[in-house]
Amino acid sequence: IISNTIIGEKFTVIDYIGNILSLQGILVPWVSGPLWSLTYEVWFYVLMGAAAWWLTTSKDGNRYIAVFILFICFLIFSHLKASHLFIWLLGALSFSYIKKSNFLLVTGIIALIGSMVALQIYGTESRTFKLQNIDDIRTVCELCLGISMCLIVQQVIHRRPKNSLGIFLNKFGTRLADFSYTLYLTHLPIVYMLVHFGFPKSQSINLVSIGYYLAAIAISLVSAYAIYLVFEKRTKYVKEIIKMGMSSGKRVSAQQYQNKRA
Repeated sequence: IISNTIIGEKFTVIDYIGNILSLQGILVPWVSGPLWSLTYEVWFYVLMGAAAWWLTTSKDGNRYIAVFILFICFLIFSHLKASHLFIWLLGALSFSYIKKSNFLLVTGIIALIGSMVALQIYGTESRTFKLQNIDDIRTVCELCLGISMCLIVQQVIHRRPKNSLGIFLNKFGTRLADFSYTLYLTHLPIVYMLVHFGFPKSQSINLVSIGYYLAAIAISLVSAYAIYLVFEKRTKYVKEIIKMGMSSGKRVSAQQYQNKRA
């Protein structure tokens, strides 16, 4: 809201409420570029949670509720790209056990590079090659990109850094990963505000343009980290409060049950 107000983007209250409910791209436009993916992410979790509930619950009432939630999810995903849902499933499958394999790692890296080149050529946002866009080819490229990243991530987790440089980079990367989600959500609004306040869109690579570029990166990182400290870092704390409330509720119910029996 702050960024859009500053740069002059006009959205309605309904648009913002729709984004809070993760209905952007379905019923309302997304109010910030990075939010497009949250529709897939949130409803993917709701879909998987409802399916797990339906499979594990023994109460008929809970089964009916789970089926209703699944129905809502199917309606929502009918407005989204099925290929993106499959890519989310690939992310879940990356946790499946596959033995360490240099062949799979190299294959994943080659496939990743090939997919990125293909998307640059056939992607709808390509600025390098002005070719006619072919949706089917783009979808195949996106799937290949997802599969290659699935292979790379799955293989990387089998490799522990052993030398001092690798251990340092691993720890440093972990620190950066702590606020990567916040960075993803906030970087574009911050960049838009920087452009609004005078950061130029460089037409060539020189010391001045590189300076602006590095400054934009630094400002985006620092801003994202500050927001992370206030919000995302507190996620574990909020979860603990919720769990404590749920467990205390169960204890009360158990005590009431014992009192009734007595």
